Amino acid sequence: MEKLQPLKRNNGMGEKKLIYRYRYTSRVPLKDEDSSLEVNWCEVSVIDEKTEEIIYQNNWITNHKITENNVEKIIKAARSRWKVESGRQ
Repeated sequence: MEKLQPLKRNNGMGEKKLIYRYRYTSRVPLKDEDSSLEVNWCEVSVIDEKTEEIIYQNNWITNHKITENNVEKIIKAARSRWKVESGRQ
């Protein structure tokens, strides 16, 4: 398993300023067994900059390689897919 990689981005959306905190790592065993499938894992926490309250948090696994350059795209795609599958806008 690779070291957990943190990444932080600020995003101002209207009056509310948000902080997007990303974490990701590679080759995490899916189960606690020697022959377990290894996956890549990522997480996003969306934080209100003013109150420091976490307003959204989720994580995903994938077989795609996750890097600092693509973690945001992977998470946006995962969130979009979740919204479609759950019938949310």
